[in-house]
Amino acid sequence: MADAQLLYWKQLILSEVMSALFRSFSSLLFSQQLESGGASNLVLERLYYADGRQNPDHPLHGSFKGLTYLDSP
Repeated sequence: MADAQLLYWKQLILSEVMSALFRSFSSLLFSQQLESGGASNLVLERLYYADGRQNPDHPLHGSFKGLTYLDSP
């Protein structure tokens, strides 16, 4: 009986630890999405290159300003 209770408590603790870990990961991912305006870093990088901002002569070279949302036509 004692072994069964010990196993139960170990599984319960492991379950709680895993749950807390997943909550931390999801919180981290969610906060990163908020910082980038909902767009992933990869999307922002693609928009940066699509706009030609990698060119040193571009007026917004080095800036991600305006890439975090879509302008309405």
